[in-house]
Amino acid sequence: MGFGRTPVGRREPGVESRRHRRLRRGRRGGGAARRAHRRPPRASHRATAMNLAVEAVGPEDWRRWRELRLRALAEDSAAFARSAHGWIRGGDTEERWRERLAGDDRFFIASDRGVDLGIVGASPRGDGSVELISMWVAGTRRGRGIGRILVQRVLEVAQTRPVVLRVMADNASAVGFYLAMGFAFDGAVPDEEGTLTMRRPAPGLGSG
Repeated sequence: MGFGRTPVGRREPGVESRRHRRLRRGRRGGGAARRAHRRPPRASHRATAMNLAVEAVGPEDWRRWRELRLRALAEDSAAFARSAHGWIRGGDTEERWRERLAGDDRFFIASDRGVDLGIVGASPRGDGSVELISMWVAGTRRGRGIGRILVQRVLEVAQTRPVVLRVMADNASAVGFYLAMGFAFDGAVPDEEGTLTMRRPAPGLGSG
């Protein structure tokens, strides 16, 4: 037996135990890494959570409404008919905004923790229906159900009355949204402003 060699069938004392300890540590570390990988990021849940409030607004809220309405017309200009832009050109004054919010129409603002995110209005019509007007949701907050909640608020105002709206004929996403909310086309030809009329029948009534 020469020096520096281990006889066949025998191992140096402590070598095997050290190897086992390393393997056990590796398995424990790998398991922890896998568990960490599977754990959902909590921060992302907090980021997407919302505390949405929808409140009726009146003449005293004209500044908030004005800011959101002008933002809607600027950021999504093509989504609104010419008449909507024309009203603004008629005069951007406090008096006109107050008058707009003081009539028979009802207006609502959706906000999350004090940040205004969307608007909608409900306008009674002479034929007994209610028109959904001024609908808009901030682009960065779409797809989170805010639009549905705003439409629902108009339906609550309408109660047993049908609800109508005008939508730009080439705005496919808006058309699809309203179809999903129970509206149907009321005529197939766009008007002179390029809008289509859609109608949601009164509860319990068919669309015919």
